[in-house]
Amino acid sequence: MFSSKLTRKHPSVLTFLLLILEAEAVSCICMDIHLHCRGVDRGAVSCGRAAQRRFRERQKGLISALKEREETLSKQCEEQKRLIETMQKEIQVLKEIIHSKDPK
Repeated sequence: MFSSKLTRKHPSVLTFLLLILEAEAVSCICMDIHLHCRGVDRGAVSCGRAAQRRFRERQKGLISALKEREETLSKQCEEQKRLIETMQKEIQVLKEIIHSKDPK
């Protein structure tokens, strides 16, 4: 795995790598002990993580759908506002025509 020249010239490199592997193993063992003491199975933890990931993906989908709906509704709202303004102008013109023809 490692070059024997490297480890012969620098035995501290091999020692360092062994210490890292040992620390990772101890970390995994500590995690297993912690989970076991809490009554949690390591498989259940990975299932929980998968469930969290699915939940976050669902949330992202829902948020993007809501953003699209908001954009659509905003466009419709702007169209309705323009239509209202047009109708108000038409009403004003019609009122002016009525008042101009009214012999009061």
